[in-house]
Amino acid sequence: MILTTRRDCLRLSAALAAASLLPAGRARAARAGGRDVLVLVQLRGGVDGLNLVVPYGDPNYRRRRPNIGVPAPDTGEGSALPLDGFFGLHPALAPIHDLYVSGKLAAVHAVGMPTPSRSHGVCLEGIAQGMERSPSSERRGWLDRHLALSGGADAARAVSFGPGGCPALRGLSGGSVLAPEDRVDLAPGALDEDCAATLSELYARASGPFAVAARRALDAETADAMAPAKASTAGDVAVPYPRTRFGRQMRRIAALIRSDPALEVACVELSGWDQHERASAQSDALLDELARTLLAFDTDLGADMARVNVATVTEFGRSAAENGSQGTDHGSASAMLLLGGGVAGGVVYALWPGLADANLDRGGLDVTLDTRTVLGELLHKRMGNDRLDAVFPGFVPQPSIGAFRSGA
Repeated sequence: MILTTRRDCLRLSAALAAASLLPAGRARAARAGGRDVLVLVQLRGGVDGLNLVVPYGDPNYRRRRPNIGVPAPDTGEGSALPLDGFFGLHPALAPIHDLYVSGKLAAVHAVGMPTPSRSHGVCLEGIAQGMERSPSSERRGWLDRHLALSGGADAARAVSFGPGGCPALRGLSGGSVLAPEDRVDLAPGALDEDCAATLSELYARASGPFAVAARRALDAETADAMAPAKASTAGDVAVPYPRTRFGRQMRRIAALIRSDPALEVACVELSGWDQHERASAQSDALLDELARTLLAFDTDLGADMARVNVATVTEFGRSAAENGSQGTDHGSASAMLLLGGGVAGGVVYALWPGLADANLDRGGLDVTLDTRTVLGELLHKRMGNDRLDAVFPGFVPQPSIGAFRSGA
C-alpha cells in the first residue's frame, strides 16, 4: 500500500502498536556494556542430528541407515559435504558450507538435555526452563533468568516470534512478542519520508508500553519499506530470504538488530522436524530453508554479525536406526549449529559416543555434551553473564568446549 495522507500514517501507527503484544516495561536507551545479540532458533519436532551433521566416519552409521543415511563426501550424488574427515554436512545445507569453511559456522554433536522422557512437551519445557526436572512452581525460562541478572528485564531487550512467544523468555516482565499473524506488510517504497518522520515524532517523547510497542514495531515493519537498500540488500545485491514464515521472521530480526541498540535476545522457531515417515524428502526441504535463511541473515547483517550469535536448539534427536517407514523415531542427542562473529567456527565440537549397540541410549545417540554447557559458554563469553548457576539452577556445566571466543 502507498501511504499518502496523515490519516494513513495515524492508521498505521495504531496497527504498529497492536503488532507488539507487550506487558508493561520501559525501553532502555542502549545495550548495557555493549553485549552481543543472541538469536535462539528452536528447531521444533526433534532434529535428526545424524543426518544434519553426518558421522560418516562411524562404521555403524550406514549400517543403521541403509536407505536414509547420507553417503560420505565425494561418493556421488547426494553425498555429504566435507567438514573434518569424520563428519560431513547434509547436502541440503550447501548454502552455509562456505560459512563453515570461513570459520563463521560451527556444529556441536551428541548434544542434548539428559532426560528419561521422550515427550515433545516435557522436553521442550525442560529446554525452556534449563532444568531436567523442574518443580511445578518453576515457570521461568532460562533467558528470563539471564536477563534479570544482567540489568533487569524490559521491553527493549528481548523479542520473540510466534503465537505463544518463546518459553525460554517466560516470566519476562517486558518481553515483546511479535506474532506472525499480526504483521503489517509494507512493500519497498510504500512508506514515504514524511510519514516515517510523523510516526517517529509521534512516539519519540512518549513512554510506557504503548510507545515502546509502537517504536519496536515501527523499526521491524518499516525498515524495509523505508530504506530497502539498508534493510534488504548487502552492497548492491539483494538478499534473497526464503519467502516463508521463518524467512520473514529472520529478516525482521535482522532489521531490529540494525535499528534497536537495546535488543539483546531474539527467539524464533522452525517446526516440522518430527519425521517418522519418508524422512529424506521432508528433511531436505526444511534443511534447505534453514540454510538459505541463515545465509541470507548473515549476508543481510554484514559487519553487524560481529556482535550476533545464532544458536539452534531442539528438544531431542532421533533414533540411530531408520524405521520401517524410512523415517526415524524419538531419540536422545542431536546436533546444534552455531553462527556469528563470536563463534570459533570451522569445527565440529563433539565427544563422540559412537553408534555401536552398547553406546546407544535406548536406541538413540547418547548425550555426551549438555545443551546448557554450550548455551552457558555463549552467555558467559559473549553476553557477560558469570552467574550461570542462577541461569541454570542445579546444573554444573561441563568444561568449556571452546565454541565461542571471549568478548571484548
